[in-house]
Amino acid sequence: MRRAVFGIVGAGWRAEFFLRAAKELPEFLKVSIVVERNPEKGKRLEEQWGVKVLPDLDAMAACRDEVEFLVMCLSPGVMPEMLARASELGFYVLSETFALDGVCLTSRRSSIFLKSGAAEC
Repeated sequence: MRRAVFGIVGAGWRAEFFLRAAKELPEFLKVSIVVERNPEKGKRLEEQWGVKVLPDLDAMAACRDEVEFLVMCLSPGVMPEMLARASELGFYVLSETFALDGVCLTSRRSSIFLKSGAAEC
């Protein structure tokens, strides 16, 4: 079985769960990049986990060849916007947080589009 190499978006306790899993199972999992907008948290992640930290998804897109997919560890309030941006940038995403409250998903040409307000879909 080959190793999954992925990026994480977010730096809370959920993200640390995936970082710990990768540390315990290095033959199966590798976190190559973490996106965290808070510079202090980013520095702590770099020091504690030895991962590259970037400030946003656009910076992650410049390193696209370093990740196979993203794990989104974000609050439900920002998840829809970040999922939409990750999709626009062409990333495969595992959404750890349920993000469908008030959101409509439609598929077009193998992409996922998110629209706020499910009643409007």
